[in-house]
Amino acid sequence: MTNSTRALATKARASTSCTMAVVLLTSLAMTDASAVTQTKPTTTAQGDTEVQTQPQAIAYETLPPLWQTRLKVSCYMFDNNDRDNTTCIQEKVDRLSEALVRRDEPRTKENRHFWYLVEDLIQSLVVELPFHPECLDHINLSSLARSEAAEAPSFRCESDYKSEIEAYDTRAFLAEMPLSPNVPFPHSNGYIYFRIAQREFHPDQGVTYWIDLIENGGGTGNFASIWQFYQPPDQRFGAGTFEVQHTIYGGDRCDRGRMETVEVINNRLTFKAAITPFGLLNPDGPAINRLPMLLEALENSPAEGGIESTLREITSREEGTFMNWYAYSDVVNANGGLCGGQIIQTRHIPTGETWLEEIAVNAHIAPQQFFHNPKLVECGGAWLQSITEQANGEEFVRFRPTEWLIKREELRGACEGVGP
Repeated sequence: MTNSTRALATKARASTSCTMAVVLLTSLAMTDASAVTQTKPTTTAQGDTEVQTQPQAIAYETLPPLWQTRLKVSCYMFDNNDRDNTTCIQEKVDRLSEALVRRDEPRTKENRHFWYLVEDLIQSLVVELPFHPECLDHINLSSLARSEAAEAPSFRCESDYKSEIEAYDTRAFLAEMPLSPNVPFPHSNGYIYFRIAQREFHPDQGVTYWIDLIENGGGTGNFASIWQFYQPPDQRFGAGTFEVQHTIYGGDRCDRGRMETVEVINNRLTFKAAITPFGLLNPDGPAINRLPMLLEALENSPAEGGIESTLREITSREEGTFMNWYAYSDVVNANGGLCGGQIIQTRHIPTGETWLEEIAVNAHIAPQQFFHNPKLVECGGAWLQSITEQANGEEFVRFRPTEWLIKREELRGACEGVGP
């Protein structure tokens, strides 16, 4: 590409971004037309007089929750950590309002710096919070409950969702709202929480977002997943289309839920997830998700009680578990409460190959919280204590995979012949 061609391309991108900025500003201002617009009579080609309503200012109070939160987060991040920094917010709103008033002026060398600042402000606000959490309900998150999530190649996020957004910090956001009718609990409010784990800015001005996600469909389950979204450069202003590029599905709370991205580097994603005691003993074995089993148990249990016995029968179908011990009846596999620990894995993004990096045992877990079978509590209690006493004040006791296999064999020796 020659210098002149590069200059023309840069000028074209600048013109396009400026146009998109004006369209966005106009749409934001029209959220409260009666308060922030003026009327202007015009004459048509036929000599008729028409009255046009033109937005002249932007009012923070009438902005959609998405844009209000973007402004709050930007000021919280850069201005002495003051969440209620109204001065900072007002300064940014005033700049956007000034750009709205000046939207029709020709672009010149004299005003080029002003428009650069406006475009930079808008893009920075969008990057801080690229979409409303409610938008993610479009990609069928609720079906994660049954491990049948349907991947959509792309989804579009508008900016006018009405649900309020709670910002925990500059990367973590939650919105409570009624979810789609196909969720397991259609008459309850659920929520979607996401954390922006990493942003990657590309030479073409597109952005990749790595998102740690938790979805609640109105019940007790909180289903975790990790997503890679790409936002093309022409979608950087306000509402836009996001491409789904990669997904890792987890489970519910302690059952391989609470997933977090550790790092993304050289096409490798390292992530961690909470895990149950049963999962600790079977880190490469079957991941037993409680919700679909409960649904099956409810459908097949006797009319009076019998759910737990049916659940034990369902879990007994699992083969190849450590010592042939059952989840729930022998080793704790509860989704809630105290988790057994964490599992840390790495995935090669292009191929999907995933391997175990580390096992972390909860330093505060007691034998009665690890084993459900009293016989296993008796024979395995000392083994578990030999692990937790190594914590030295840390939350977890960590093992490399080979170290964990050796430690697990010690449990086999202590509980040989004890089981179902």
